[in-house]
Amino acid sequence: MAPLVLIAASVIAAPHVVIDPPQPRLGDPVVVYVAGVEHGGEWGSAEAFGYSFTLQPAGKTVLRAFVAIPSDIEPGPYPLTVSHPRADAAWPAATLQVQKRTFETAHLRVAKKFTKRKRSDALKARLKREQAQIRLVWTATPTPVRDLGRPARPTKTRITGHYGTARVFNNERRSVHYGMDFGGRIGTPVYATATGKVVMSSMRWGSGGTLILDHGGGLFTTYFHLSKRRVKLGQTVTKGQRIGDVGRSGRVTGPHLHFGVALRAAYADGAKAGQIRSLYVDPAGLLMLKIGRTPPSPSSVAEAKPSPRKHAE
Repeated sequence: MAPLVLIAASVIAAPHVVIDPPQPRLGDPVVVYVAGVEHGGEWGSAEAFGYSFTLQPAGKTVLRAFVAIPSDIEPGPYPLTVSHPRADAAWPAATLQVQKRTFETAHLRVAKKFTKRKRSDALKARLKREQAQIRLVWTATPTPVRDLGRPARPTKTRITGHYGTARVFNNERRSVHYGMDFGGRIGTPVYATATGKVVMSSMRWGSGGTLILDHGGGLFTTYFHLSKRRVKLGQTVTKGQRIGDVGRSGRVTGPHLHFGVALRAAYADGAKAGQIRSLYVDPAGLLMLKIGRTPPSPSSVAEAKPSPRKHAE
């Protein structure tokens, strides 16, 4: 490959990586900025935890990627490597200092029919179709970077459920809650957390009235159990725009909004190398970020300077 092109230091500082937040928790979304590089408009990748995340031009000399911290790994330091067509090798860019976190456990007692019921052939076929539909959302080519600013809460009601909560039905662990729940009566307004494009608007078996917004760069937000969807597929919406109403559609016991945040990722190696999937991260972490085209000031985040790595022989 051609060497990474840098222009005069008086114009562009030495290449450096900025991680926001600098010490993420298990399950957090992280924004990675690679600044001080002449990228020529070409895309690269940021790799961590066995996944590859799209690294896209955000500014004239800035690349940006969204990276998901898995919720089921051990806390501690993990390498983050960055590669780009104009670099002579992947950079050992930084270390992700993943912080310990304790998730909640919810114990629920329900009638056995809710945990032992067999699914009909018709339901199995429907679920298969719905899985294929949502897979198309995650596997589509990432849309360009957006200057999103600080995301907003999707509704004004109180939080009733947290990300990472293990759900135990009748003493048997059945699932993990990969979103944030907001209470509310049917009809309570639901707003877009940030500017984006509607890439799914449908009624689904589990999530009921469903909207998914693509915010660029592999970042998506999801809005489940809606009673009404007020925007159409393909429509561009702005932060704070009303996009739907709280409901109790789908597999729920009462009205609420399930708000989720998903990041597009590809398996970096192994038998699944290159296959695309979504990784759900904590919405609370997203709401704490300010997402721009340039890195936040060094006073608010830690910086880690990369050092070149030679090609493997």
